[in-house]
Amino acid sequence: MVMDSKEFAKAVIGESNRRGKQLAEDVFDADDTITGDDLIPMLQGFMWSEFYLGVIPPVRVMSMLYDGAWDIDPSNIDIMLGLGDQIRDEVKHSKLFSRRVEELGGDPNVIHYEPTDEDLFLLERTADWDEPIEIVTALNCAGEPALAEAFKAIMEKDIVDPRTKDVIHKAKIDEGNHINLGKKVLERFATDEETQERVWEIVDLKFEAAYEFHGKQMDSMSRPDRYAQAGTSDD
Repeated sequence: MVMDSKEFAKAVIGESNRRGKQLAEDVFDADDTITGDDLIPMLQGFMWSEFYLGVIPPVRVMSMLYDGAWDIDPSNIDIMLGLGDQIRDEVKHSKLFSRRVEELGGDPNVIHYEPTDEDLFLLERTADWDEPIEIVTALNCAGEPALAEAFKAIMEKDIVDPRTKDVIHKAKIDEGNHINLGKKVLERFATDEETQERVWEIVDLKFEAAYEFHGKQMDSMSRPDRYAQAGTSDD
């Protein structure tokens, strides 16, 4: 049964927030403290994901919403502008993590970073979709709540040092705007039962990848491998 799109959008964001909190509880342990060189792999992963996951998907959506030479549907211009703002924010976040990596003596060049299988799985589950609403769901409506809760847990559980907390905080403060953009897209386009069912499918698939991404980051700190789920990118 189809829901009112505004109620549907509210339900999706609420469920993603709930799942994000559960992910943070499952993955991040207050007994873990990461310092010095051990921080570099985690921060390089964030540096890479903020750029690749933060920039490529919005660019794809903007391209999909672009109807031809000088022809952009004026009813969607607010979404186009919001995506542009998000790209700006994500580049800023990547640079924040890059500078912290450099301070710790690591390689701050995002091009030199070799993504893990989990990184690439998360990228695929974020960008490799055929419709704008699928990409926005994966990034803004599922990924951003998961990341916001992960950042919150890392800071509140004192997993990292104060300087790194400050960097994470500066990256986290923009996430609410990105989530609100995703909510706007669902309100506007998730108006039929088939689309709403597809949105829930994308949310499930994205959280599967998010568990692997954050779990692998903590595993790289000599944690047991407790978080791998499917281990495959086949949809």
